[in-house]
Amino acid sequence: MRVVSKKIQFLDSTSFVGGSYTDSAYLQMAPKSNHALYLQNFDAVVLGPGPGNPEATSDVGLFSQIWRLPSLDVVPVLGICLGFQSLCIAYGASIRRMLEPCHGHAKGIKHCDEDIFNNVGEVIATNYNSLEVELGDNHSLAEDSGPTSSSPSVDSGSSSPSTVCTEFYPSQPEFEPSLTCPKLRPLAWDDFGTLMSVKHVELPFWGLQFHPESCKSNAACQSIIKNWWNASMHWSTCARRAINLSRSKLLSGHVWSRPLTPIHIMAKPCDIAENHRLTATLQEELQALTASSAAIVECHTMMLPTSGGRVLELCRSLSQNDQAMLESTRKGRFNIYAVPGPSDFRLEYSLETSTCTLNLPDQDKMQWQMKLLHVLDEIQGLVARRRVKAGHDSVPFFGGFIGYFSYEVGLERLGVKQERRSAAEVLPDINLLWVERSIVIDHVSNEAHIQSIRKDDSTWMAETVAKLNRLSCPEPPIALRSARLQALLTAAKIRLPDEEIYKREIQACQDYLRSGDSYELCLTTGAQISLPTHPENSWLLYHNLRRHNPVPFSAFLRLGKTTILSSSPEQFLSWDRSSGSINMMPMKGTVAKSPCMNLAQAKEILASPKESAENLMIADLIRHDLYSTVGWNACVDVIKLCQVVEHETVYQLVSHIRATPSIPPTLSADERQQEIMRYGHKALRQTLPPGSMTGAPKKRSCEILRRLEQRRRGVYSGVLGYLDVGGAGAFSVCIRTAVSNAHEDRDGRQTWRVGAGGAITVLSDVDAEWEEMKTKLESVLRAFRPDG
Repeated sequence: MRVVSKKIQFLDSTSFVGGSYTDSAYLQMAPKSNHALYLQNFDAVVLGPGPGNPEATSDVGLFSQIWRLPSLDVVPVLGICLGFQSLCIAYGASIRRMLEPCHGHAKGIKHCDEDIFNNVGEVIATNYNSLEVELGDNHSLAEDSGPTSSSPSVDSGSSSPSTVCTEFYPSQPEFEPSLTCPKLRPLAWDDFGTLMSVKHVELPFWGLQFHPESCKSNAACQSIIKNWWNASMHWSTCARRAINLSRSKLLSGHVWSRPLTPIHIMAKPCDIAENHRLTATLQEELQALTASSAAIVECHTMMLPTSGGRVLELCRSLSQNDQAMLESTRKGRFNIYAVPGPSDFRLEYSLETSTCTLNLPDQDKMQWQMKLLHVLDEIQGLVARRRVKAGHDSVPFFGGFIGYFSYEVGLERLGVKQERRSAAEVLPDINLLWVERSIVIDHVSNEAHIQSIRKDDSTWMAETVAKLNRLSCPEPPIALRSARLQALLTAAKIRLPDEEIYKREIQACQDYLRSGDSYELCLTTGAQISLPTHPENSWLLYHNLRRHNPVPFSAFLRLGKTTILSSSPEQFLSWDRSSGSINMMPMKGTVAKSPCMNLAQAKEILASPKESAENLMIADLIRHDLYSTVGWNACVDVIKLCQVVEHETVYQLVSHIRATPSIPPTLSADERQQEIMRYGHKALRQTLPPGSMTGAPKKRSCEILRRLEQRRRGVYSGVLGYLDVGGAGAFSVCIRTAVSNAHEDRDGRQTWRVGAGGAITVLSDVDAEWEEMKTKLESVLRAFRPDG
């Protein structure tokens, strides 16, 4: 549940809006006698969308109470999906499983052209339901519900024939209340006889089985919502004026405010003072560590005197301990290389122990026991306090934090119970390196930007420029083809995931989907590689990975005991320091490349109902995540939906969703920059974990996956990138990624872990999903296999 205006209350315990802190939690805290009083603050209520079963109290929460409010407390209600089913159940209908669930498919809706459907025209709407409503008395447009999800999805932009059911009028039986449910009047059906909408004959209660807010629902669905709002306001004007006047004095003595945090992480009153003390001491230490930071970026731009590979080798040679390199090895513009400085430090956070650790330049450590929320606040606060006001406009990163946030950071924010880690699985959940010096390569202009946000750092700048100028000699023979690499790879032992177990988990996922507990589940597994320990291993392997799988978001990170080799093709989140736009580009739907699979064939396969639904469901989820970030009065646009993109080893469907915060034009330039930074950091919190790695809806899917996988994903499925002191930020999804934890090194051998998986839907073929997962896994494992 979330408030999207001052007059509408959204109630939804486990919706697509997985990123929002909810008012429903607060409403649950209030005495039951106050629920009706609380709702009098709103002109209308929206219930839904789900998932779950309307007959399960744990799934519907307060829904049933809404339908049974005393007559003086009734408010207009629109039930969507689960809310619609709850309304029908409350007034005599029954529920049954569909023969084939309809998840993420748009279809035509037949309606009576009256009430909230008046003059809306052709309706094409996306459905997310495993269950359907039965009104009894054989009351439907068809005798049996058909396999709705097996038919192709309707393109909302197509010029298909009108699906308005003009031959049916309210006087026809299909649009009259049944004997079983005399209080419910049907308003719409689909072609297979599944009920799509109802209206209570006396009370201001409406319901829609479909999702009018979906990316693929057409403009007519917006008209339906407008009609519902107008009908609700008309009812309020006619029926509630006297009620509101009689309650005005009572309501004036009760003021409700939203909680600042979800209930599961709200501090007890006795903890507030201690939390304040801890955050104050951490803040003071961070201020002292970054005291040398300047307000202006010192930058020297030069034509790149040699290949980017030589710059990569130079930056690596300058870094003795922590290293951070973000590269675009295919179709990208910038490479970002952290260069060590005297004030660099690393911030770690462990969910297991609630411990925040600062790893200082002199190898010392400082620790605090803190909640995740406070650590995120301090990360954001430091970047904001050290914000620079001038730099090279085209450079995406001036300085700040580079590192990762684990998948479990997102689970913690959602309130999903965590699996306990073994002693070997001690990777930090947050691991960020503070970077004051950097080199940024622009592949378009062929320029190198040498940067520092340290005060009076001109000597280092001059020395670094001189080092780059001396890099004019040809590159040495490619190290990745060396005998040392081949000997290392020959000694590798690779343990693949168990096929039988993974396929059994796929089938379990589909059982959850058919029961209505989720619509899409991103199941994952992993491989384990054992190699002889050697200081050069990670560097050789990264070069090999770059060669085999060039992508827009490559990364080499060595942060303490954690080493990450990433060849991710997927952007998670980015925000622009000038426009403030927030962009997310989920990738879902995969076809493996092969000599007999070209782009045209891949497009045909990826246009199938199964593949397009995979992507649409995540695009819908992300739109909700972004609305929870920027608010109801901002703009969230779908720039592209289900576009096929070619990568080194696969073709994939990609969508692009952009949010533009509503920033007052009266703000000064400095205040505007602060707002852009605030929205960006908020978006990072609200959208974790990546929806493309969870399924939809997010929280329920994460809970199901935790039960099935019974392990922590860690870095895999998390995000990797930077938080820029100039106001920008960018992160990729940690897929096609190998992770090593030095704590696991044993008997002269080190362990690497590589995760892979795929989106499971009701249309998934078990064998095909296993092969898809192996294709993704192999894109990384080939870097661990000897040539030939």
